[in-house]
Amino acid sequence: MDFNLNTKLEQNLILSQSLRYAIELLTMSSYDLEKEIESESEGNIFIDMMPRKSSIVRSDCDSYDNFDFINSLKDSKEDYRKELLEEVKLIKLSDLDYKISEYIIYSLDEKGYLRTPVEEISNIFQTSTELIEKNIEIIKKLGLGGLSSKNIKDFFIFQASNDNLKDFISKYFDKIISCKFFSILRDCPNREDEFKIYLNEIKNFRLYPLQGLLKNNNEATNVEVDIVAVVGDSIRVKINDPVAFRINDFYRDMIDTAPAQTKTYLKRQLSRAKFLKNSISQRNRNILSVSKAIIDYQKPFILGEKPLKILTMKLIAQKTGLSISTVSRVVNNKNLMCNSKIYSLKSFFSSGIKTPYGEFSADQIKTIIISKIEAEDKTHPISDDSLCELLNREGILVKRRTISKYRNKLGILNTRERKYISTFEFFLNT
Repeated sequence: MDFNLNTKLEQNLILSQSLRYAIELLTMSSYDLEKEIESESEGNIFIDMMPRKSSIVRSDCDSYDNFDFINSLKDSKEDYRKELLEEVKLIKLSDLDYKISEYIIYSLDEKGYLRTPVEEISNIFQTSTELIEKNIEIIKKLGLGGLSSKNIKDFFIFQASNDNLKDFISKYFDKIISCKFFSILRDCPNREDEFKIYLNEIKNFRLYPLQGLLKNNNEATNVEVDIVAVVGDSIRVKINDPVAFRINDFYRDMIDTAPAQTKTYLKRQLSRAKFLKNSISQRNRNILSVSKAIIDYQKPFILGEKPLKILTMKLIAQKTGLSISTVSRVVNNKNLMCNSKIYSLKSFFSSGIKTPYGEFSADQIKTIIISKIEAEDKTHPISDDSLCELLNREGILVKRRTISKYRNKLGILNTRERKYISTFEFFLNT
């Protein structure tokens, strides 16, 4: 008789509702946590909120001090799409128009152009091309303006301030984009002054709808600061005005003398309040532990001595003894003010490459790209291929697509676009 015994050992982690809630608290910013505790206090007589000072800090977006905070915002393309949808909701479109607009917004490419043919969208929604065009025009007028333009010519016409300029662009676009400005003037010698006015206006056009997204914003921004640190010879870190509450002693004293049914209710509410208090204390300990480990590792960057080093959440998890998932939740939605500069905690994490010549973080590579482009001959801008070759010669073994990705994240135009601007400026100054 043959016996075939198969055994399988499985380990499952079942999260209780309380544990799930504690994890949720960990991901919240100080502001969100305060609102959550205020909401809890409305239904729990044991929770007395402690007054907080404002932890909102006003900061200038164009300041290098806030580069990493603002840079983390620039990397989020999802944010602008959500904002556009919120604007669309305010217009009170029909359900079909809203669905079409949503589809268009999420079809935009990395420059904000709509490359999907109108006919294709029309077939998807089984409606007329006129209705699709109507929604495209609605989206063009939202946000930065010009999003969902079909191409650069369409976008230039959108930016034109009057019909005469629109006609000028329509007629001479190919010569404008190829910088054949003298050819335009030769065609119309009697209108040279008028056309130079047009070209002066075109010079200030954006080259694609998402150019300058969250950049060149000189207005001050309100930033919620969760952690404050001072870094010098030593490192001091604290929670910025932590969210706190006290347990109401008046109701706690009532428990012993209360009727049985009331006593059960009071004990349940007290237990919830104690759990909440312990969860917040644990949250604060984890935030301090992770923040200290990050600051200690990136201290040369914070002191302005070196670029960011390669840093992963796995490394911080090893240094703090926490799980990677806990580290991920801690850095989510948290901002740090350190030596009067503001950072998103996430911005300290940097990918990069390891070579025989050492490690190079993404931040280091971006810094090198900026320096090479700033030093380029503006009439013959350096290409991504050439940048790749230069970095490879210096021992930084990156691919061309990596260069392009970092250049786009820095908001630097491509070679053709940089040459276009340089030639435009040269022509208008001659």
